Amino acid sequence: MGVDQFSMPERLRAMPAAQREHFSRQYAPHQAMLERLLDDVTFAESVIGRRGWSAALEDQWLPQLPAAPETLTALSLPPSTADSDEARLTEMRDQARLPLSAWLASLARLRLGAERNEADSI
Repeated sequence: MGVDQFSMPERLRAMPAAQREHFSRQYAPHQAMLERLLDDVTFAESVIGRRGWSAALEDQWLPQLPAAPETLTALSLPPSTADSDEARLTEMRDQARLPLSAWLASLARLRLGAERNEADSI
C-alpha cells in the first residue's frame, strides 16, 4: 500500500513510539545529509540574493531518500569550520558534493567581493 505526503503524518502518529524512534534513528543520517546540502545552498542563495535552487534541490532529493549507503557517504559533509561568510563559501565550493553547490558558492564568493581564482571557474 502506497503512502502519499498527506497520509504520512497520520500514519506516523499511529505508529508505536518504539517504532517511530527506530525509524528516526535509522533515517537521521539521511536527514542530516540533505539538511547540510540544503543549508549550504540556502546560505549561498542569501548572499546572491536569488532563491529557488534549494527548493528545487529538496524536491529532487526527497523522493530519493533513503539514499543508498554509497550515495549517503558520497554526499555527506562534515560540519563547517568557517569563521566568516567568505570562508564558508570557499569551504562550500572546495568540499562541494554537487556541482550546483560549487557553482553557487563560487558565484556568492564573487558577490561578496572575493578575489576570483581558478577554483571559481567551474
